[in-house]
Amino acid sequence: EVYIKMLGCIVKLFMKNTADAKLFITTLVNKMQKCVTRHSRMSPVTLKLVGDFSSCSLILRPLMDSLNNKSADWVNSIQFIFIPTDADNPIGRYISTLDDTYTRLLD
Repeated sequence: EVYIKMLGCIVKLFMKNTADAKLFITTLVNKMQKCVTRHSRMSPVTLKLVGDFSSCSLILRPLMDSLNNKSADWVNSIQFIFIPTDADNPIGRYISTLDDTYTRLLD
């Protein structure tokens, strides 16, 4: 699952393969470019990645490839929040002691 907040909107996406991730990243980068063209500044984008580490890499790898030739402003405008759902992840175990809703994600 990926939650994206951009320009005040939150979108939840489910991606199962690399093709879905590449399409999403291409669309995201194009929207960011339109925003820069219209407003001459970069709006911050927050990507909340919910899943295991393979899900995270499914998104991050194509994103890094697409930002390879972009300026530092582009890279700095994107914030990642990774919420691990691996039962054996130490961060996930700690969060599950604080939040019952998160604990149910691990089941």
